This record gives sequence, C-alpha cells and structure tokens, in this order.
Amino acid sequence: MILRLIYDLVERHQLTTVMVTHQMEQAIAFGNRLWMMDEGKVIFEANDEAKQDLTVEDLLDQFQAIRGKKMANDRALLTK
Repeated sequence: MILRLIYDLVERHQLTTVMVTHQMEQAIAFGNRLWMMDEGKVIFEANDEAKQDLTVEDLLDQFQAIRGKKMANDRALLTK
C-alpha cells in the first residue's frame, strides 16, 4: 500500500525517485528503470520497455550468466 502511494505521488508530481530494494518483484513492478548491482557495480540494466516481460527468474538467470555464480540470497528475493 505504501509503495502504491509513493508511486502515485511520483507519477502525479513527475518526481525523480531512487528506490533500493532486494525485492526484485517490487523493482520490476514499480521501477521504470532497473539496475542490478553486485559488489558495488552495475551488472545489468533494463529500461521500462526492456523490463516489461522480465520475471524474477529472468533476473536471477541474468545474474548467474553475468557473474558466473548464483545469487547467494535468492530465496529472500522471491516473494509469493
């Protein structure tokens, strides 16, 4: 509910907002631009159009393909 309120305020007032989260579903749903980071470096980026069809599983696969390892805490990132 809070995220929806923030999203509505940002849209209504055309604000630039940065949200940092480990909840990938929220990042996909609420962000219009997505950056995935590892060890302080951006390793993957998707704009609104590119992220339309992304799933959490896609992001986890991207991480493994780019970094050559699975994300250590991926269970915490999947919300049901």
